[in-house]
Amino acid sequence: EAFGRKFARQAGCAEDTAACLRRLTPEQLLKVLPIEVSATKSGDYGGVIDGEVQPIAPTAAIRDGRHNRVPAIVGANADETSRSVPPIFTEAQYAAMVSSQFGPLAPLVLRQYPAEDYDSPRAAYVALTTDSRFVCTSRRTARLLAENQSQPVFRYFFNFVPENASPALRKAGTWHGLDVFYLFETLDGVRGFQSGERDREVAHAFQGYWSQLAAAGDPNRAGLPAWPRYTDGDPYLELNAPPRSGAGVRAEACDFWDRLSDLLTVRGR
Repeated sequence: EAFGRKFARQAGCAEDTAACLRRLTPEQLLKVLPIEVSATKSGDYGGVIDGEVQPIAPTAAIRDGRHNRVPAIVGANADETSRSVPPIFTEAQYAAMVSSQFGPLAPLVLRQYPAEDYDSPRAAYVALTTDSRFVCTSRRTARLLAENQSQPVFRYFFNFVPENASPALRKAGTWHGLDVFYLFETLDGVRGFQSGERDREVAHAFQGYWSQLAAAGDPNRAGLPAWPRYTDGDPYLELNAPPRSGAGVRAEACDFWDRLSDLLTVRGR
């Protein structure tokens, strides 16, 4: 409520608020709250801890044992941000982007994600933002759940590129939201490729694991590779064709982001 009132005032809509806001163009609304480009969050349009609908942060609820303790699947895609980060063409632009977001900690981030280790400076930024926003936050969430409930937790890493993808989609890898097309088998809704046999194999695995979790509280079922329960050692299932289990997905990068998160918290104080 407080955020909404502040937004309305800044938009010049303190009176007759709803009608006034409806009259504004998208461009006018975005000028009130500019889109923030961040390596670690998606801007100001996320969830709000309002004390009523969402009384406390989900992580705090889990730590306090106030969450719904049920079997859970947690995971991320390999190239979550590949279709959403800004265009970055040079190493100088990449370094400037990281510097603007991390300030004095930027050298640490650039050492962890040097542009020369990737196909392009933009690819380095995709890796950086995918890890910081998705892959490593999923590890933290899986750990937190496993530490605070007896019900099983299962972690996945989706790393399958559509079989017959166009060159542009192939370059995007396994982007944010691609897993939904496999889970609900709406593969032909993706422009740029026609699904093939391996796509259908991955879709079958998604549906088999998820439906089995809903039915039995455990995703493991006959005919699919075993999915290890999340415990110490960071076990996970790579959803690919075929699925395969592993341990420690991008562990070094996630250890880095855990350390940096502590530093950012100290700076924020």
